Amino acid sequence: MGWDVLLFDLDGTLTDSGPGIMHAAETALGSFGITGLSEQALRQFVGPPLVESFAVYLPQADVQTAIDRFRAYYRETGWLENEPYPGVRECLHALKAAGKRMYVATSKLESMARQVLTHFDLLRYFDGVCGGNPDRRRALRLRQPRGAGKGRCGRACGNARGAAGASAVIFPVKPLVNRRFV
Repeated sequence: MGWDVLLFDLDGTLTDSGPGIMHAAETALGSFGITGLSEQALRQFVGPPLVESFAVYLPQADVQTAIDRFRAYYRETGWLENEPYPGVRECLHALKAAGKRMYVATSKLESMARQVLTHFDLLRYFDGVCGGNPDRRRALRLRQPRGAGKGRCGRACGNARGAAGASAVIFPVKPLVNRRFV
C-alpha cells in the first residue's frame, strides 16, 4: 500500500545539520566553561529538543540561557553548516510529481526550518511545515490532511527519536526509520 501523505523530519532526514548543531552546542556549552566534549557527545544534540540535551550538562536554571546562546550561533552561522543529503531533491521532485502531499514536522523552530528549506530550494516541495516556536505556547501538532485515509500517512525520520516524534501527530502515521534517498 502506498501513502498519500508523507511527513519528513528535517534534521538527519532531509539535511545533514549535524555540523552546525554540534558547533552551536559546543559554543553554548563553552560559554559555561564546558569544553572538550567528544563528537559523539555533541552528536547527542542532533534531533532531541534542546531543553533535554542541555539538561544533561547544565542545571535547569542555565538551560534557557544555553538555548538562547545556541540559537544565536545557529541563526548566524550554524544553519549554513548544513546541506541536503544526496538524492533528496530528486526524491522530493519524484514524489511531488506522483501527487504525494508532503509536510515537514520538526522540533526545530519553524522559522528556522523554513529558512533552511528555502535556502536549499526545498520548501517548494512541501504543502506545509510544522515546527516549534520559541515561546512554546503552540505544540507540534498536525491535523490529518483532507482526503488522507487511515493508514495512508507515513513519516520519514532518521532515527528512533524521530519515529517516536511521529506520535506527536494526531492522525495515524507509520514511521519509516532510516530510509535513504539513494
